[in-house]
Amino acid sequence: MKHWALVLGLSLPLTLTFAFAQDQDAEGCKDSTLIQRMPGSTISTCEHKEFDSVEMPVGKNADGDSVTKNIGGEVWSWSMGNREGLSDVQVYRNFLDALQKANWTLDFQNPNGQITAHEGSDYIFMDNMNASFYYQTMVHLKEMQQEVVADAATMDNEIKQNGHVAAYGIHFNIGKADILPDSESTLNEIVTLMQQDAALHLRGRKH
Repeated sequence: MKHWALVLGLSLPLTLTFAFAQDQDAEGCKDSTLIQRMPGSTISTCEHKEFDSVEMPVGKNADGDSVTKNIGGEVWSWSMGNREGLSDVQVYRNFLDALQKANWTLDFQNPNGQITAHEGSDYIFMDNMNASFYYQTMVHLKEMQQEVVADAATMDNEIKQNGHVAAYGIHFNIGKADILPDSESTLNEIVTLMQQDAALHLRGRKH
């Protein structure tokens, strides 16, 4: 929106200057570290989560319908309000060209609408709703850190009530059978539980 300001000097002629209203980003919001915003746009909302799962389109099936995948990791999301005068085509092609020039792998394209791309462990999803605003989501792939561990007494009580218990907090190196050091406390509790009841059986399941 344009505002007109009249500046009066001591001498003629009258001088006209133009001032442009500039919206402010939402408090605490910062730009993506991987791709810049459209110039003149503002951050309406933003969110950061240490770990979450985001459903993104990553391809199309034989019928041409989008195929989605849940991408888990550290997540940042933004809602961006565009400057006046932009078209959805302009926004879409700017992001598409920027990602291509940066050698990102394009996983999904919906002309003038959505883009999913990745580079290494980073995923970007741009949802170009209309020329007024767009959503941008960034995911850095990583495993969730297990922070809650059940002790032997709690697991024993769960077994007595339900006949089984799931023990979380046992971590392996990706693609290997090596147990990571941060699994020690959980394993110790399982050992204690089995020492109390030798009839218990263990069964492993990947998450």
